[in-house]
Amino acid sequence: MHKEKKMLGWHISVYRQQDDATPPATAEIPKGKRLAIWQTGMYGLKWLNDLVKAGRATDLGGNGY
Repeated sequence: MHKEKKMLGWHISVYRQQDDATPPATAEIPKGKRLAIWQTGMYGLKWLNDLVKAGRATDLGGNGY
């Protein structure tokens, strides 16, 4: 019998703001070109949260940075 391992985590995509929109980003600004994509474990967003605290990233709330 084959057992599946279930992993909690995140599927992350990073997009440039479309048309060089002026920061800060908002959820309403259309996405531009995708720059990166990866998957990470449950605590894999810590570094992004640290960037938000340092003012170097924007948390778009719920489903995006």
